[in-house]
Amino acid sequence: MEVLHIPADKPGMGQLASLTGEVDQAALRDIGRALRAEFVACGTDMLRVQFDDGAEVIVYAIEVRAIVMAAANIQLTDGGANFQA
Repeated sequence: MEVLHIPADKPGMGQLASLTGEVDQAALRDIGRALRAEFVACGTDMLRVQFDDGAEVIVYAIEVRAIVMAAANIQLTDGGANFQA
């Protein structure tokens, strides 16, 4: 599973979120397993959450990274994700 955060104040920019060290690893594994089970049950491979301020978070199965990045018009670079013109 991967998480892409697109901040409201920087449309067209995104950052792959890393939660290492910020969330208990056992809890993070359980969250990932629950999301994966939900994806399988619903026949989907991503969850998109849009916030009132315009920010967005996309949680997706790593297998569909290219599709998510293309749909969000974001291209991965060395240290994260950046806008693709």
